[in-house]
Amino acid sequence: VARRRLRPPRAVALPSHEGAALSQAAPSARAWGWELEGVGVGDTHLRAVPVLLGVELGDGALLEYLRLIAETGCPAQPPPQVHRILASKACRRAIMFGDMLDATQCQALLTKLAGCAMPFFCAHGRPSIAPMLQLPTADSPPRMLVRDRND
Repeated sequence: VARRRLRPPRAVALPSHEGAALSQAAPSARAWGWELEGVGVGDTHLRAVPVLLGVELGDGALLEYLRLIAETGCPAQPPPQVHRILASKACRRAIMFGDMLDATQCQALLTKLAGCAMPFFCAHGRPSIAPMLQLPTADSPPRMLVRDRND
């Protein structure tokens, strides 16, 4: 993870439970890119912050991470902001509903989706598929729900 040095270092006000979590999680916070000084001695200062895909994870992301560690007792998990950044970047470049694809692109998309653990939802948990065919009932024949480009 890339880091951005803060000059001068920024003071971080830590409530007591987050300060205790930081003492426990200092190695994990450091591994994620936060560089701290004065951990456990009252005044904690942030000397560097991680930068993930061009997005800086500042002291707000650090405090959220420490709250999570304080609640769960597990410093091995990634910071919540990391998931949000990855989800946002993944969705922003995705094929969107209404995008026109040719047959080759559709085949490639279906092949890639077949390799996904959860192909029906995006990284945010939203549906990533739309019905294309209404299945027949005893009273009606099958019906396409999307139009052909040539119609």
